[in-house]
Parts: sequence; structure tokens; C-alpha cells
Amino acid sequence: MDTIYLKITDKLEEVVGNATTYIYGGVDMNKSVGSFIDDKKKPKVGYVIYSGTRESLMGTDTSEITREEYQATYDAYSAVIGEEQSNGGHLQERIIELERQNAELKVSQADQDELIMTALLGGN
Repeated sequence: MDTIYLKITDKLEEVVGNATTYIYGGVDMNKSVGSFIDDKKKPKVGYVIYSGTRESLMGTDTSEITREEYQATYDAYSAVIGEEQSNGGHLQERIIELERQNAELKVSQADQDELIMTALLGGN
């Protein structure tokens, strides 16, 4: 097994749900030692530290880069993210939005609970 540093620009997808799933150009992400999507670049670019064989990358949409290129890109990306977080940034906006949604759900749940109790007690 080799440690291979990859840059991926095609078939790059991030699906956000209960857990985040990344699809990186056909690469088996189970063999990823580390990865990130640089969403500051347009279009987005994925980077992967891959622990596998070069043969297993045949047919994927990847470009091999050096460890130094990977590290420099990661450091630059981390610096931007760190600055955004210290200034509130996207993460803070997301937290505020989730807190708002949570409050709305609590109100909705309380309304439903009240309706159920009224129906059980036979009231109006």
C-alpha cells in the first residue's frame, strides 16, 4: 500500500444529512486517511490522502499531487476557515439557523402535545 496524495475536480459531491458523505471522483473513501473539500475554490476541489495502490485508482477522476502540494493547500484552506470561524463566519450562521429551527420544532411539538392532551381528556 502506498500513501498517495490526490486532487479531485470531477464527480466531486458533498451530501449533508445526519452524517456527511463525500463522493470523490470514484475513489474508495474507505481507503482515505484524510480528506477535505476546498469549497473556497470555484468549482470546488477535493483533496485526499489515499492509502491504497495506484492500480486501484484506475478509472477514477484523480490527479496525483505531492505531499507538499497537499499540505500547502490544506494549510491555506485551514487558515481561511480559522479566520472565518474567529469572525463568526459560515459555521456561526449555520449554528444560528439550527437554533432557530430547533425553537420552531419545540413550539410545534408543544402545540401537538396540547392537542393530544385535549383530545384524550375530551375537552375542546
